[in-house]
Amino acid sequence: MTARVNGAKAKPRTTRNPRGSLSSEAILAAAFELAEEASVEKLSMPKLAKRLDVGVTSLYWYFRSKEDLLDAMIAQSADDYLSLLSDHPDTPWDKHFRLYFREMKQIFHDNPVMCDFLVFRRSAATVTPRLRFLDRINHEVTVLIDAGFDPETAARGYQAMSVYTQGVVHKQRLFHLSDQTDDRFMMIDSRRIWAVEPNGQPAAYPGLEASLDYWSASFASDEEFEAGLDFIIEGLRSKLPTTDQRAARKARTS
Repeated sequence: MTARVNGAKAKPRTTRNPRGSLSSEAILAAAFELAEEASVEKLSMPKLAKRLDVGVTSLYWYFRSKEDLLDAMIAQSADDYLSLLSDHPDTPWDKHFRLYFREMKQIFHDNPVMCDFLVFRRSAATVTPRLRFLDRINHEVTVLIDAGFDPETAARGYQAMSVYTQGVVHKQRLFHLSDQTDDRFMMIDSRRIWAVEPNGQPAAYPGLEASLDYWSASFASDEEFEAGLDFIIEGLRSKLPTTDQRAARKARTS
């Protein structure tokens, strides 16, 4: 897997392992190649052995099982992801998180296999890959605390933005894998409608019809993503203490 975001690439891996010189790095490189060509779910040890031109049992000297291999791939994906995710020092907290989560979304969009591992499978990983994220999450929560938010609001706010962004990525990835079109509407007499009744008449959904131009099956556009992120950030802003409230809180804890 050669991860990228906005033209930046992660450290490239060897694309093919020479016969007789097997290594864990070569196995991982071939595994990422297979996952990119087919999918993570279709990756198997026999297919991997064939790609490397070795016997299947040779792989088990390096990875005891397919799950061990997948765990190593998650760890590598985590390292690649974190190497691509920029920091935004000396940036106001709201702009910081707009940049941060836009970039998160773009990284996963540009790297489908990384997305499959870190958005779809990360909960299946052992503790080692999970630990790779703690320093960065700690940093992001600290940005909110330093901006004046109390710890509870900082934690809940970060989680809301993170889960929202990963949910958008998840929806877009599933949409792409299913080969759907973004047009969910039916047409009757050149008019877009949501559905028809059993008698063939257009079904009435006044609220949906009034907001029809703002619905999307894929939620793929930047405008759609930014609108949701703005809702969360503006909600957070409403909870930011005033200068007097911060002073009072500091006095209580000192």
